[in-house]
Amino acid sequence: MDTPGASPYGFAALLASESKPNKNKLNEQINELIAKKRKDVAWFVSHCSTHSKREWIAKEMQKYINVDIYGSCGTLQCSKGVGLKCVQMLNTDYWFYFAAENSICKDYLTEKIWDQGLSTFSVPIVLKRSLVQ
Repeated sequence: MDTPGASPYGFAALLASESKPNKNKLNEQINELIAKKRKDVAWFVSHCSTHSKREWIAKEMQKYINVDIYGSCGTLQCSKGVGLKCVQMLNTDYWFYFAAENSICKDYLTEKIWDQGLSTFSVPIVLKRSLVQ
């Protein structure tokens, strides 16, 4: 890492065998969720002009796939007061979540990966550092 200190947002751990969910039941639940999804990409954003140029990347993506932009940079609203409801939409409605950070830093994984990407059934879209440098 290129930082003198770190404060991780999350971690991953192996579950003990008795704690692991029933694979058949879990697969059934996942398949039910996936079958209901009808929207392509969600992006929750409040900073419209960034060093990473993520807004340009979102605009380019919109040429090929529908990107619903929530917040002050888009036409849809999902206020922070109802954040859980907004994140729940990722489970029920969206295939993908645009998890792009304001800036691009070496060895940094955005909290959006943990908060929205890995805790929902939507695939996070992240920026590759070399593409924006």
